[in-house]
Amino acid sequence: MGTQGRHFSLGPNEGKAWFVLGDVVTFKVTAAESDNAYFLTEIVSVPGGGPAFLHTHVPQETFWILEGEYEVYGQGEDGEKYAIAAPVGSTVHVAGNVPHGFRNVGNTTGKVLALYAPVIHQPEFFEEIGVPMESSLAPMPFDQMPGAERIIEVLGKHEMRLLEDLPDA
Repeated sequence: MGTQGRHFSLGPNEGKAWFVLGDVVTFKVTAAESDNAYFLTEIVSVPGGGPAFLHTHVPQETFWILEGEYEVYGQGEDGEKYAIAAPVGSTVHVAGNVPHGFRNVGNTTGKVLALYAPVIHQPEFFEEIGVPMESSLAPMPFDQMPGAERIIEVLGKHEMRLLEDLPDA
Protein backbone atom coordinates (compact mmCIF):
# COMPACT_ATOMS: atom_id res chain seq x y z
CA MET A 1 0.00 0.00 0.00
CA GLY A 2 2.26 2.76 -1.22
CA THR A 3 1.55 6.37 -1.98
CA GLN A 4 3.03 6.36 -5.46
CA GLY A 5 1.31 8.94 -7.62
CA ARG A 6 0.02 10.89 -4.61
CA HIS A 7 1.41 13.81 -2.69
CA PHE A 8 2.33 13.37 0.94
CA SER A 9 2.92 16.23 3.33
CA LEU A 10 3.68 16.93 6.98
CA GLY A 11 3.80 20.36 8.55
CA PRO A 12 6.46 21.64 10.93
CA ASN A 13 6.61 19.58 14.14
CA GLU A 14 4.38 16.86 12.66
CA GLY A 15 5.25 13.17 12.43
CA LYS A 16 5.71 10.31 14.87
CA ALA A 17 8.30 11.48 17.43
CA TRP A 18 10.62 9.39 19.59
CA PHE A 19 13.18 10.32 22.24
CA VAL A 20 16.18 8.29 21.09
CA LEU A 21 19.38 8.26 23.16
CA GLY A 22 19.18 11.97 23.96
CA ASP A 23 17.77 13.27 20.66
CA VAL A 24 14.24 13.73 19.32
CA VAL A 25 13.80 11.66 16.15
CA THR A 26 10.66 12.48 14.14
CA PHE A 27 9.59 10.21 11.30
CA LYS A 28 8.99 12.46 8.28
CA VAL A 29 8.73 9.96 5.40
CA THR A 30 8.34 6.28 6.23
CA ALA A 31 8.90 3.20 4.10
CA ALA A 32 5.17 3.00 3.33
CA GLU A 33 5.12 6.61 2.14
CA SER A 34 8.21 6.22 -0.09
CA ASP A 35 7.22 2.84 -1.54
CA ASN A 36 10.08 1.37 0.51
CA ALA A 37 12.68 3.54 -1.26
CA TYR A 38 13.97 5.42 1.81
CA PHE A 39 13.24 6.56 5.36
CA LEU A 40 13.54 10.27 6.27
CA THR A 41 13.82 11.58 9.83
CA GLU A 42 14.29 14.93 11.49
CA ILE A 43 16.70 14.77 14.43
CA VAL A 44 16.81 17.51 17.06
CA SER A 45 19.87 17.54 19.33
CA VAL A 46 20.67 19.65 22.36
CA PRO A 47 24.26 20.96 22.58
CA GLY A 48 26.47 17.92 23.04
CA GLY A 49 23.69 15.63 21.77
CA GLY A 50 23.88 13.00 19.06
CA PRO A 51 25.40 9.52 19.01
CA ALA A 52 29.06 10.52 18.84
CA PHE A 53 30.17 6.91 19.46
CA LEU A 54 31.33 5.03 16.37
CA HIS A 55 28.80 2.52 15.10
CA THR A 56 27.73 0.89 11.85
CA HIS A 57 24.39 -0.05 10.32
CA VAL A 58 23.21 -1.55 7.05
CA PRO A 59 21.54 1.52 5.48
CA GLN A 60 23.54 4.36 4.06
CA GLU A 61 22.81 7.62 5.86
CA THR A 62 22.82 11.16 4.52
CA PHE A 63 22.78 14.12 6.92
CA TRP A 64 21.59 17.60 5.93
CA ILE A 65 22.25 20.15 8.69
CA LEU A 66 19.28 22.52 9.05
CA GLU A 67 20.17 24.27 12.31
CA GLY A 68 23.17 24.31 14.61
CA GLU A 69 26.70 23.08 14.18
CA TYR A 70 27.58 19.40 14.02
CA GLU A 71 30.54 17.12 13.56
CA VAL A 72 30.18 13.80 11.80
CA TYR A 73 32.75 11.25 12.91
CA GLY A 74 34.36 8.49 10.93
CA GLN A 75 37.17 6.00 11.26
CA GLY A 76 40.08 5.72 8.86
CA GLU A 77 41.62 2.47 7.63
CA ASP A 78 44.31 2.98 10.28
CA GLY A 79 41.60 2.84 12.99
CA GLU A 80 41.94 6.52 13.89
CA LYS A 81 38.74 8.50 14.54
CA TYR A 82 38.33 11.74 12.57
CA ALA A 83 35.73 14.54 12.46
CA ILE A 84 34.09 16.33 9.55
CA ALA A 85 32.81 19.82 10.41
CA ALA A 86 29.15 20.18 9.42
CA PRO A 87 27.79 23.71 9.89
CA VAL A 88 24.28 24.77 8.76
CA GLY A 89 23.65 23.87 5.13
CA SER A 90 26.20 21.04 5.07
CA THR A 91 25.43 17.61 3.66
CA VAL A 92 27.43 14.57 4.77
CA HIS A 93 26.90 11.13 3.26
CA VAL A 94 27.93 7.91 5.02
CA ALA A 95 27.88 4.64 3.07
CA GLY A 96 26.22 1.60 4.63
CA ASN A 97 28.23 -0.36 7.21
CA VAL A 98 30.83 2.45 7.47
CA PRO A 99 31.84 3.53 11.01
CA HIS A 100 30.34 6.87 11.98
CA GLY A 101 28.71 8.98 14.67
CA PHE A 102 27.62 12.61 14.96
CA ARG A 103 27.34 15.29 17.61
CA ASN A 104 25.89 18.78 17.99
CA VAL A 105 29.07 20.71 18.83
CA GLY A 106 27.37 24.12 18.86
CA ASN A 107 25.92 26.12 21.73
CA THR A 108 22.31 25.95 20.51
CA THR A 109 19.82 23.20 19.71
CA GLY A 110 20.54 21.68 16.32
CA LYS A 111 18.34 20.08 13.69
CA VAL A 112 19.32 17.53 11.03
CA LEU A 113 17.44 15.71 8.30
CA ALA A 114 18.73 12.13 8.08
CA LEU A 115 17.86 9.95 5.10
CA TYR A 116 18.33 6.17 5.29
CA ALA A 117 18.33 3.77 2.33
CA PRO A 118 17.54 0.97 2.02
CA VAL A 119 14.73 0.98 4.56
CA ILE A 120 16.01 -1.73 6.85
CA HIS A 121 16.26 -1.76 10.64
CA GLN A 122 16.38 2.00 11.35
CA PRO A 123 12.65 2.59 11.97
CA GLU A 124 12.39 -0.50 14.18
CA PHE A 125 15.57 0.42 16.03
CA PHE A 126 14.26 3.93 16.82
CA GLU A 127 10.91 2.53 17.96
CA GLU A 128 12.47 -0.14 20.17
CA ILE A 129 15.17 1.94 21.85
CA GLY A 130 13.20 5.20 21.89
CA VAL A 131 10.53 6.62 24.16
CA PRO A 132 7.35 7.67 22.30
CA MET A 133 6.65 11.39 22.56
CA GLU A 134 3.32 13.18 22.27
CA SER A 135 4.99 15.55 19.79
CA SER A 136 8.48 16.63 18.77
CA LEU A 137 7.99 19.71 20.97
CA ALA A 138 7.30 17.75 24.17
CA PRO A 139 9.96 17.88 26.89
CA MET A 140 12.77 15.38 26.34
CA PRO A 141 12.49 12.54 28.90
CA PHE A 142 16.18 12.28 29.78
CA ASP A 143 15.25 10.29 32.89
CA GLN A 144 14.05 7.44 30.63
CA MET A 145 17.35 6.83 28.82
CA PRO A 146 18.19 3.13 28.49
CA GLY A 147 21.34 1.74 30.07
CA ALA A 148 24.40 0.58 28.13
CA GLU A 149 23.42 -3.10 28.30
CA ARG A 150 20.01 -2.39 26.73
CA ILE A 151 21.54 -0.15 24.04
CA ILE A 152 24.03 -2.86 23.04
CA GLU A 153 21.25 -5.49 22.98
CA VAL A 154 18.99 -3.42 20.69
CA LEU A 155 21.87 -2.39 18.42
CA GLY A 156 22.76 -6.05 17.86
CA LYS A 157 19.15 -7.04 17.22
CA HIS A 158 18.99 -4.52 14.34
CA GLU A 159 22.34 -5.44 12.73
CA MET A 160 24.16 -2.44 14.14
CA ARG A 161 27.65 -2.69 15.55
CA LEU A 162 29.13 -0.60 18.32
CA LEU A 163 32.84 0.07 17.65
CA GLU A 164 33.78 1.87 20.86
CA ASP A 165 32.59 2.16 24.43
CA LEU A 166 29.45 4.15 25.09
CA PRO A 167 29.98 7.42 26.97
CA ASP A 168 29.24 7.28 30.70
CA ALA A 169 25.64 8.09 31.52
